[in-house]
Amino acid sequence: MAASVADGLVTAASQMRSLLAQAEKRVVAPSDGGGAPELYGWLDEIAAMWPALEASGSDVRAEAARWESLQGQVTTRAGAILKAWNRAGGLPAARTAAAPDRANWWWWLDEQTSAQRSRRFVRAAIIAVVVVGVLALGSQMLRILLPVDPVVRDVYTFREDARSAFESGDVAGALASYQQAVERSPDDPQLRLMVGVLAEQLGQTDLASESFAAARSAVNDDGWYYIERGFGYLEVQDLQRALADGLQAVALKPDDGRAWMLVGTAREGMGDPVGALDAYTQASEVASDSDPEITAIARMRMAGLMQSLQGMPPITPTP
Repeated sequence: MAASVADGLVTAASQMRSLLAQAEKRVVAPSDGGGAPELYGWLDEIAAMWPALEASGSDVRAEAARWESLQGQVTTRAGAILKAWNRAGGLPAARTAAAPDRANWWWWLDEQTSAQRSRRFVRAAIIAVVVVGVLALGSQMLRILLPVDPVVRDVYTFREDARSAFESGDVAGALASYQQAVERSPDDPQLRLMVGVLAEQLGQTDLASESFAAARSAVNDDGWYYIERGFGYLEVQDLQRALADGLQAVALKPDDGRAWMLVGTAREGMGDPVGALDAYTQASEVASDSDPEITAIARMRMAGLMQSLQGMPPITPTP
């Protein structure tokens, strides 16, 4: 009789290991074979066998660890398992038909997954509200502690409006925005230069001359004037005028890296890589001690130009 009981326990343990092995394979590919219904049948069988095996005093620690791991896999692979159930008629319908024990929690995997998703959504919403609140509070505190000059704010807005208008082809709209900016900050020579540049684009020569003269007298520095106006021409893609101002600037300020960058950018835009490379080289050299940012930008552009020049086919002289 004792031998019969022992043999039965050994058989039960072997069956348990076999079921665990089958379920471990199926949970990875829940649509294989008998699909999710077969997997759940194995899970139910394993759950039903545990009380007798544990009561017998048998050493089933390895099997218990595998069982815990298998249940973890069911949770981790919930999405794939529920999809397999959908192909087999759906878990809710199968649950109604099987009327499983509530302890067999995998039969309520759909509800658990939905609840977890809802909790994640609520948690994300709370975090978003907190973040928005903190940012709003921080922004308010910055406005209180470091108030933005309304003139600076308005000029920035007008500049952005002008940039958007020009990019959409509305040069007149861009000019109007810069004129509003000048009204808000009449002592800013850069704003007057941009009014002049845009007025020139529209053929409004009187307004252009007036604006250029106002900017030039405000700074009393011809080198600065040509550099800033040249970059204004670059902004509207008037490369010929940008180059002309750049050459004026380097003649007046040969040690100014921005002046050489203006010449290099204009020449590069006009399809003169050799001339651009020479200008960028000059910019890198004259700004090496005074303006490391200009030096870095100039060297990056030099590297790009040298790479493109190396890829150009050699010029064969005509006999």
